[in-house]
Amino acid sequence: MRKVIVLGWGNSQRQDDGLARIALERLELAGLPPDVEFVHADQLLPEHAAIASQADVLMFVDASKTGRPGEIRVEKVFADGKFPGPSHHLSPAALLTLLQTVYGSAPEAYCATLRGDAFEFGEGLSPSIELLLPLFVDEIARIVRERMTVLA
Repeated sequence: MRKVIVLGWGNSQRQDDGLARIALERLELAGLPPDVEFVHADQLLPEHAAIASQADVLMFVDASKTGRPGEIRVEKVFADGKFPGPSHHLSPAALLTLLQTVYGSAPEAYCATLRGDAFEFGEGLSPSIELLLPLFVDEIARIVRERMTVLA
């Protein structure tokens, strides 16, 4: 079986921005194959390239501030050839560019987002996002299983 890494980020002290941590915890209990690795961070950093370079498939997970309220999106991600300059924070496309440049790695990549409602200081998800979380987790798990089957 091929290696899948689910890489989520967000600040659990900013309500719905902490979505990825909770989604990854639930995904770990979703019965996915043991080849799936889960990584959570407060933000996507260049240091994640070393971990991500080991993947055949990357699934990025994040809360979104754009789109319709409660919208779940899963989009394919491609390297964009751009680096953020001196910034330490990366977009998924910039991380893929770093992977190609430094590691010669080009994993298949997707970004799963759920449009959050509340990003103020505070713990826990907003009620509407808490209700949508099972659908979000199920969609990510479905795609991970599908991509593992394609890769097998």
